[in-house]
Amino acid sequence: MHRAIRERFTGLRMPGLVLLLTLFLVLPACSRQRSITREELCSHLVSAASFAAEAEAFIGYVGAGRSTGAFAEGHAEYLAKETSRLAEELDGTRAEPADADTLANCRQQIGELIKELELVRSEISVNDALAPRKNRFQQIPKSIEKTKANL
Repeated sequence: MHRAIRERFTGLRMPGLVLLLTLFLVLPACSRQRSITREELCSHLVSAASFAAEAEAFIGYVGAGRSTGAFAEGHAEYLAKETSRLAEELDGTRAEPADADTLANCRQQIGELIKELELVRSEISVNDALAPRKNRFQQIPKSIEKTKANL
């Protein structure tokens, strides 16, 4: 009997069994969405509003001619990357049913912030192009505050 069991699990069958067990254990862990708490969601909204306010101040600083080109390009890139990182943290998360709409709004607002920051990056050397962006960055925190009020 022992020999029959050993023969059965040797050769080609053993690697197949190992692969099957690995997939069985790994795939469910990869497909699960992480739950996000109200506090975490609120923190993401505060961070997004902070990045928008920083971008508004930054545009004023650049528009006044007080920054070097290298600093302006570098800081615009920093803001865009950090906001994208914030969006990535929300990827694969789910909220309680009562907060699902707030999570969707948070994702949308961070997405809009990323788009605006990417436009700033592409227009950083054209001072006149940045003025309308400053107004947009004034509106984003107001919109975020409305979303945060739903928590």
